[in-house]
Amino acid sequence: MKVGVVGLGAIGSLFFNRVLHHINPKNVARSKADRANQVYALVKDNQVPHLKKVAILDQLRHPILEVPTDVSPNADAFRTDFDQEGRSLDVLLVTVKSTDTYEVAARLKVSGAWQKSQRHVVHDALNTQAGNAISKHSLLISLQNGEAPAVDLHLLSVRVGLGNVKILKDVLETDNVLHGVTYMGGVSVSPGTVIQGGDGMTTIQNAEHLSDSVQDTLGRFCQLLAASGWDR
Repeated sequence: MKVGVVGLGAIGSLFFNRVLHHINPKNVARSKADRANQVYALVKDNQVPHLKKVAILDQLRHPILEVPTDVSPNADAFRTDFDQEGRSLDVLLVTVKSTDTYEVAARLKVSGAWQKSQRHVVHDALNTQAGNAISKHSLLISLQNGEAPAVDLHLLSVRVGLGNVKILKDVLETDNVLHGVTYMGGVSVSPGTVIQGGDGMTTIQNAEHLSDSVQDTLGRFCQLLAASGWDR
């Protein structure tokens, strides 16, 4: 499946590192059969030249895992052309701050399948190579930090997660949006590099109210997270 992340802060970088390391840890060419899973980061154009590698570090800043992204194929995770490839993302994980959700949604809308003719609008925002990244069939997951283990998940979701979900639904005119809360901790060093904090549970809303195909997509996404060691 094709998954993406927008927002390479702490949580986004943890996700991107884990999945990319699972898919292609040594940045080697792979056969088409080996490319069943692909991960992309929708980043600003001016960030791309600095993304030579991504890493999860321990508290002493020693690499827990490190993945080269200086050349293809892993470099393609930042320079994608979904229009040319002809297939949008199956899942997009939105890990930006709550205050940035509306802006990101608006940028995704003008760079996506809805208004391809306006892709130039986001030239200095999201990577313009990522036009048509999402479609009406894509599943979006708004994932936010949990405040503490004692926080009531439902109340937190109502206050933060569902607000972000409503913004994404309204702006992108899709029902395929879920919310999630994670207690995976981290401190962002730079886009794609993060100091890992404490481990913790991640909870994603179920998709029972959505189509069978979206439910299947969510199931496959959760399997990919587990295989990538998201909980480690």
